[in-house]
Amino acid sequence: MYGRWGRMAEARQAIKKMQQSNRGYRIDLAQPLLSIHAAMGDNDQVFALLQEAISQHNDVGMLLPLKVDPIFDPIRSDPRYQQILRQIHFN
Repeated sequence: MYGRWGRMAEARQAIKKMQQSNRGYRIDLAQPLLSIHAAMGDNDQVFALLQEAISQHNDVGMLLPLKVDPIFDPIRSDPRYQQILRQIHFN
């Protein structure tokens, strides 16, 4: 929520805390990180995480929100968005 409120320092701190608390657990943080970076408007990081998920053959089902979640509205006009959709056969 910090990213949506424009509180980027708190958002970045929340990301660090989430990643640190996940050490030793191996919980997949891809989906929450995608949402956080999208809320922050960090589009380059969003696309980097998407590419990483695709290249690692992660569960494509976690990418379903790309088509419907309004948090991803700002990236839909980016040409990389259409490329991602083609890669995961959502287009």
